[in-house]
Amino acid sequence: MKHLVIVKWNVGAEEKERLNAEALGLFKGLCGMEGIHGVEQIKGLPLNENRFDMILKIDMEKEALKAYSESAVHQKWLSEYAKYIKKKAIFDCEGDL
Repeated sequence: MKHLVIVKWNVGAEEKERLNAEALGLFKGLCGMEGIHGVEQIKGLPLNENRFDMILKIDMEKEALKAYSESAVHQKWLSEYAKYIKKKAIFDCEGDL
């Protein structure tokens, strides 16, 4: 399955770039965890202020979702990055994206 974390930051352009890089680095720490097959980032184009800034796409087995949610990576994401997030959406799906 694909687990998508879609984020709109509440900071300026320079900070968005820093946060995008940090988020990707953090989530790459999931690679090697049982049931996690890969992590990739898709950056949004800054064409309009109401658009989201990035998507983190995590390729995982459905059974890995609980371990992912309890992982140190996910807990750090929740505790250290929530203050920078204006909006987010979580989307789980099967198939290719």
